[in-house]
Amino acid sequence: MWGCRSGRWSGLVLVSVAAKVWKAKRVEDLEQLSTERIAAASGVAFQNAFAV
Repeated sequence: MWGCRSGRWSGLVLVSVAAKVWKAKRVEDLEQLSTERIAAASGVAFQNAFAV
């Protein structure tokens, strides 16, 4: 559902993450996707990106 066909990080995904954080609601697939993207972009392990 949260994937981006072009492979680019989507502003819509960032807005969705912000809205869920603001409402204190967890969406596991969105959490997984954002953590994977952060880890890939920063070059850190998934676990380290998740801990931040």
